[in-house]
Amino acid sequence: INNIYYGDGFWVQNGVVHEVNRAAGDVMFDCFIFENKTKTLKKIDPRLEDSFADDFNRDYGGNKRLYIKGGNLMLGNDVLIGAEQSRIKTLYLPALQSMGDYCFGYTDTLTQFNAPALQSMGNRCLCFADALIEFTAPALKIIGDNCLNQCDALTKVSTPELESMGHSCFRTIYSLKEFNAPALQRMDYKCFNDAPWLKTFNAPMLQTMGQSCLYLALALTQCNTPALKAMENNCLHNTPALIRFNAPMLQTMGHSCFYNVQSLTEFSAPALQKMAHYCLKNSDALQICDIRLWRDVPENLKRFVARQPTNPPKLGL
Repeated sequence: INNIYYGDGFWVQNGVVHEVNRAAGDVMFDCFIFENKTKTLKKIDPRLEDSFADDFNRDYGGNKRLYIKGGNLMLGNDVLIGAEQSRIKTLYLPALQSMGDYCFGYTDTLTQFNAPALQSMGNRCLCFADALIEFTAPALKIIGDNCLNQCDALTKVSTPELESMGHSCFRTIYSLKEFNAPALQRMDYKCFNDAPWLKTFNAPMLQTMGQSCLYLALALTQCNTPALKAMENNCLHNTPALIRFNAPMLQTMGHSCFYNVQSLTEFSAPALQKMAHYCLKNSDALQICDIRLWRDVPENLKRFVARQPTNPPKLGL
């Protein structure tokens, strides 16, 4: 990274090998060094865009009870940073409340992340955490842009208090099968853009869905978003396994939403006011379609609209 090569307890910069000062009790964790004397973390490369050292030091720096055991950073009996060959494998940070931009933007060996008090994440946190399996943040409310962007191994996400996520979060998720966010109200564009094995998406408070969210969700069978009001272009674009979709408060749909829904039999959006082109394009199995649009109805849906009451609403001047 930045032309610095990191190894197990050493790094190479400009052809010079630098070793961590093990005699002083210092330990290397990825691109960081834990200084035993000051009980703080520091970046080996000051140019590195990663806020982890600052985030850690804000809540743990200077704590005299921090110590190293078996290459891990300990506090009491808790393993705060679990590592192998100077690579971070697990994180348990119960005091961490916020993460700045690019926090762990370069980690590719982290498998477990647990931060019980974490409330906010900046942009590009855990952006390329390819090995991450479990992400637990029960108090998390806000996620910035591009967080957990590419997490191919992720199978467990626990964020029950999450309210908002920026664009491209969970963008490429190849192993996750279930996502529950009971407090989520907003997700920006390209969240869960490529999630081919996701079967259940539960967000009962979600109101807005940005462009290309759940674009490729080939295995999705349950999508619970009863409070959804607006979805932009290409949302749920390719969801051939989805059978039913009920959004009683949905008002607007961008183009190419539900473009390929070969198994969809029921679609209900009685409050819908605007549907752009190519929505529900490939929906040959559709049997029940509750929409009450009065104009701009796609040709393939006109047979359903014709069954609705024929008296148009009165328009005030």
